[in-house]
Amino acid sequence: MLDLRLQPVMREITDSRARTRDELESLYRKIVSYVLLRSGLGTATDVGVVREASGLYGTLSMIVNHIT
Repeated sequence: MLDLRLQPVMREITDSRARTRDELESLYRKIVSYVLLRSGLGTATDVGVVREASGLYGTLSMIVNHIT
């Protein structure tokens, strides 16, 4: 059920062609929101939870960039 509800968000993320700083920031917010919703960590209105998800995303991005 959760996967079905998150499909539109995932599609927005994967179909994104962000180029400007504003577009990239918007994409980043969508990714963090997706991680929060998918993982069940909490809500995007909780600043502490958003920081935690942002940190996790940043760490994973560094790992992926290092591997590729």
